[in-house]
Amino acid sequence: MKKALFLMILLFVGIVIASPSFFYKMGDVIDLKVPCDNAGKACSGSAVCNVSIMYPNATTFIDTQTMSNNGDFHNYTLSDTDVPGEYQTIVFCVDGNQNGTSTFSFKINTSGDDENDQQILAVYMILIAMVFGYLYAAFKLDEGHIIPRMILFFTGILNLVVALLISYIDLVYGFSTSKMILYLFEGNIFIVMILMVYFLLDIIKKSANIKEKKSEVL
Repeated sequence: MKKALFLMILLFVGIVIASPSFFYKMGDVIDLKVPCDNAGKACSGSAVCNVSIMYPNATTFIDTQTMSNNGDFHNYTLSDTDVPGEYQTIVFCVDGNQNGTSTFSFKINTSGDDENDQQILAVYMILIAMVFGYLYAAFKLDEGHIIPRMILFFTGILNLVVALLISYIDLVYGFSTSKMILYLFEGNIFIVMILMVYFLLDIIKKSANIKEKKSEVL
């Protein structure tokens, strides 16, 4: 059980640790610009930079293509941007007898917007805690709470499946899933509130029954 939790945490953390440097909208023409610096100054007009880019599935997208030299930066235009996901990029530059390499990644998604990775990570961690909280409570409740037990158990399993599915969509297809995970979190807050009201009413009911039994004894 602990090993499974550790693997899930690694999966979710892996989504946000390798944060892309740039975000672009799927289908748009991308003007990829990379600064070129040689000893604190802009590269010369004779500097040559080559770019290699990998698809999200680690196959070759661009293989050692020459970038346009614009002084302070080199650029390369990408028109085939229909595949969403995170692209690993390597730029190798030569300027006279100096050379250097830069590695970064950019992400193509449906919105082209930056994603608040720290916020999403926090929400994932809370959802993981909620899942195990649901399952723990489901097994701890007595037989007199069969309906709440079923609700807690299936809610925990459903949350786990949906969270894994959302993370899979994010990793494999590159779609922006931040709103999905936030909607899931909001739904869980609503469920928790309903359960709190249920248990509060149950406590009040049991207290009333205890008082009634005491009055009958007297």
